Amino acid sequence: MKMRDRLKLAKDNAGLTLVEVIVSITILACISIPLMAYFSQSLQYSVVTAKQQKATTLAQNLTEGLKSQQALLKVVSGDNSLYSVPYLDKTGMYTVTAVSGGALNSLGQPCFKVDMSGLPIGSLKYTADLYETGASVSSSSVSGNTRKYSVDITLSTISALNSGNHPILYGMDDATDVIAIEDNQITTAIMYFKSINAAYGGGTLTDAQIRNKIKRVIVVDYDYIEDNTVSPVEKFYQIEVYYNFSCKDLRGPGDTTVDRITTTPLNYTKIKSPKNLYIMFNRLHPLVDTGDSDRIFIKVSDSIKNNLGAAGFKLPEFYLIIQNLSDAVTEYITGDYAIAMGIDPTFSGMTLNTVKIHTNAVEVNDTGHRIYKSAKFKDVTTEAHNSDDANASINVGAASSIDDNKITEVTDKGPLLRTVNITTEVYDLKSDGTRGDLLATYTSSKGE
Repeated sequence: MKMRDRLKLAKDNAGLTLVEVIVSITILACISIPLMAYFSQSLQYSVVTAKQQKATTLAQNLTEGLKSQQALLKVVSGDNSLYSVPYLDKTGMYTVTAVSGGALNSLGQPCFKVDMSGLPIGSLKYTADLYETGASVSSSSVSGNTRKYSVDITLSTISALNSGNHPILYGMDDATDVIAIEDNQITTAIMYFKSINAAYGGGTLTDAQIRNKIKRVIVVDYDYIEDNTVSPVEKFYQIEVYYNFSCKDLRGPGDTTVDRITTTPLNYTKIKSPKNLYIMFNRLHPLVDTGDSDRIFIKVSDSIKNNLGAAGFKLPEFYLIIQNLSDAVTEYITGDYAIAMGIDPTFSGMTLNTVKIHTNAVEVNDTGHRIYKSAKFKDVTTEAHNSDDANASINVGAASSIDDNKITEVTDKGPLLRTVNITTEVYDLKSDGTRGDLLATYTSSKGE
């Protein structure tokens, strides 16, 4: 072998120099340190996630245990002005405090007190340190692998949840019932009138000011159709419920133009035998005995007049459900809400004196104030309310009332339901006995 080849072979077997080793270690360290930090953080995150998942399961199990009780709240023995929570009290694990509206029993223990209807109100908080071993939870630490938690269970109930009159709608039948539900029609009208005010009146009116100026009529448009293309001939009604809005004083001083808009229908239905008509709407504003009260106009087609006549046409029962009743509790404590009803005056012999109305427009708040009165539902067929023009004048105060015997409340009487809100919070319990981070919150409610 030549000398040159020997020197080359020796050089190839010389290995790495010290500088190359140091550079390699440096590069490896630069790559490894972030990876080690990532894996460390990932492991830490997994531990925290597992802890939160177990805490969530614990919160859910505790809450569901409360909901599974036939009666969570029970009258305190010998004192019907107080309610206690025997299920939690008997465990001996919890310390209870009255968060708000509570009272003490003869033993000095916090309880729910009752409102004027005899139903519980207030809020109680039950606190305990719990230890988990396997699938069981106890209030004492045991040997072995245990996890410590600090738990708050807050039970609350208010009169609004325990009303004696609960709105109910009995089973509906697609073959006989028509349901019309308001969506965004009022908002659409406000935006339309606002655009007119912006274009012609300088845009000086707010949404609330425009809403106060708006008048509305809820039009129930009846048509009767006979389909002669099939045998036997099919006969059915076509019913459409929609809003006509009007508004004036939008275009600046001195301009008395009345602007109008008809919004998208609440419902459009073909039905053979309409028995009940459910109209679920929002009150526009609460003005009483004025031309600004809400009104319902029953529009009848020539087909009904010519083919059926007053003797052959029967109005369905009306279910007038005001969806924003709760607003009135704070806005208009003692105000009555008026609805005027009218029917097509060209329909000879047809009046509203036989119409039946079911409504939720009677409400009493916590202090006994009456918010709505069904007596304000008017049959104004003989008044000026004889068109579907929302701007037509009307004198609700002078109109004749529909017979109160034909107006019923869409409510059942008596304390049918007692609702309790349940919030369970699970915290980490540190080794020194102090409370750590909030791990899980579970919220639910129980009716009984």
